[in-house]
Amino acid sequence: MKKLLYLLISLTLLISCNSINHDSIDVDPIIGTWILTSLTLDGKESDTITACEKKSTATYQEKGTGIDNYFSEDNSGRCNNQILNFSWKTIDNSKYLIGNFEIKIEFSNNNNTYQVLLNIKISDNKEVVAISTYSRV
Repeated sequence: MKKLLYLLISLTLLISCNSINHDSIDVDPIIGTWILTSLTLDGKESDTITACEKKSTATYQEKGTGIDNYFSEDNSGRCNNQILNFSWKTIDNSKYLIGNFEIKIEFSNNNNTYQVLLNIKISDNKEVVAISTYSRV
């Protein structure tokens, strides 16, 4: 009789553990590692992203911290790496505070791609619209 009771309790626990809805846990879609896949300036795809820069990644961690693993070429053409730590937080469903900058991020492709639109002032009377596209690694 005790064995039957233990079996019944075990089955009940197993069934109840399997019925937990894991989809109800809200995980911010930005969490993960991302790479820059394209850059558009004033509607024209930029060819200025070098093979070296394409190695760069940004990792957003769950506790509001992140690591930017940035690669760039120096004047001699060597690919150098710089690691920067940053903080981030969600302001609302499409706005984030990354470091000291508030940016709007639009997710697509089942949250595996995001775009950032920035208006960059390059002189007193000239502004460029930059759209950076990132893909999840």
